[in-house]
Amino acid sequence: MQADLLTLASLGCHPLSVVTAITIQDTIGVEDMLPIDADWVVDQARCVLEDVPVDAFKVGGGILLFLLAVEMVFARPSGVRSITAGEDEEAHNRADISVFPLSFPLIAGPGALATILLAFAGVPLGSVQFFAQIGVILLVLGITLILMLASGPVMRVIGVTGGAVLSRLTGVLLAALAVQFVMDGIVGALALS
Repeated sequence: MQADLLTLASLGCHPLSVVTAITIQDTIGVEDMLPIDADWVVDQARCVLEDVPVDAFKVGGGILLFLLAVEMVFARPSGVRSITAGEDEEAHNRADISVFPLSFPLIAGPGALATILLAFAGVPLGSVQFFAQIGVILLVLGITLILMLASGPVMRVIGVTGGAVLSRLTGVLLAALAVQFVMDGIVGALALS
């Protein structure tokens, strides 16, 4: 594991690791395994994540959300929802496509993940607020399902132009939310220093 971390660091990455088990193994296989207590795993993850301030997630997540908003407003791919030519070529030439996702739905894409990370920043695990936010996420997923099921009839009523206008308006709202995340992250980072 140390070799993996050093290799990633030498490539300019900032690896974070959490040990979940200690193994006795060689190049042929695993002889035995000792799982790490769940409390230790949680403590390791907390310690590693505390090394990266929440404000950094706010700025980074806000930038990702802003790129998605720009894509929605100008109806041009920014790279948040699209794949590169190399990724597309690799996907088409792979014998086993199960290990290469062809696409991510936006409800599980970088914008959604960044939003969830930012919403849960600083929320104690197991608190009332934590479970309330989980409830809100489930509610939003339910509303998303209903809207997806209703999208066909709605699009027949508002048409392609109405759909484009609606997408651009929500893109503007998302851009404002993204800018607020970035501003909160910058203010928080400056207040800490």
